[in-house]
Amino acid sequence: GSGGERVEFAMTVSCGSLDDPADAEGLAHWTEHVTLASDPAGLTPFVDGLLGEVNAFTREETTSFHVEFDADADGSDAQGARGGRDFGGGAAAAVDGDEDCAGAGAAGAGAGLGGGAGAGGGAVEAADAALESSFVQLSDALRRFAALFPQRGLASADAVAGTRRRFESVGLSELRRVDIEWRNVLSSPSRLLVETAALKARAREQCAWRRLGRGDRHTLREKDLRALVRRAEDVVNRQYVARGATLAVISPLPCVQVAAAVAEAFGKMASAEGDIVGVQRGWQLDEMQGGSGGRATTAVARGTAATI
Repeated sequence: GSGGERVEFAMTVSCGSLDDPADAEGLAHWTEHVTLASDPAGLTPFVDGLLGEVNAFTREETTSFHVEFDADADGSDAQGARGGRDFGGGAAAAVDGDEDCAGAGAAGAGAGLGGGAGAGGGAVEAADAALESSFVQLSDALRRFAALFPQRGLASADAVAGTRRRFESVGLSELRRVDIEWRNVLSSPSRLLVETAALKARAREQCAWRRLGRGDRHTLREKDLRALVRRAEDVVNRQYVARGATLAVISPLPCVQVAAAVAEAFGKMASAEGDIVGVQRGWQLDEMQGGSGGRATTAVARGTAATI
């Protein structure tokens, strides 16, 4: 990175390897892969240009998508994708679903961006301009990130066909990538993996906990690509939704601006399977922790299934 402050955000959805059907071990893991690889709004190249990283992780009961980049990068030094790391760090506070969030957050953000230019002359104006640039940058990144997940009202035939085409276009390469990942793990297993496998081996044959859940070419077959795409679509539509999801954001921006950016980007995220009518509740600011003296704002938003 450039040495400046980092922006980080992650979405965790209630979907993991324990949800895999018995005849498709690794489906949740592969669904994570094709979701990130399909990238409908160009998240990865955008973040690469900000000296950033995009990654995702599938665990037993959750799947997490993680983004980080330099807050002060100008997008002119695009770099290739680099290896990701787990999302972490920072104090957290809750933001729960409420329909009033978007309006209140946007109004507050406007007030935060516009004030005080006359008091300190050029230095204050420069600071305001930098703050506004950072807000636009975060908003753009969150908008591209939100496009990975189902949006309310986008269940038209064209939208469904578009998702299917994107999944099919990257599906084969991601099947091979999943298989390569697993073979690499087997060639040099960590101590934790060995211990975990030993514990799982004690489970009953039919128990989902017995499976490691990573998937390979034996459980996710290339000849079944079309069927796997349909199953991945079903996973996304049922489980990559706001109900049970958690969004966390770490940013040097003030709390109210982070809340506004989240509300704008995720206000139309589907709250539950089949949620294509009504008004989706946003991400209500109940309590957030904001830094001072250059310390980062940390916010955690928890999605609900409520609609009005």
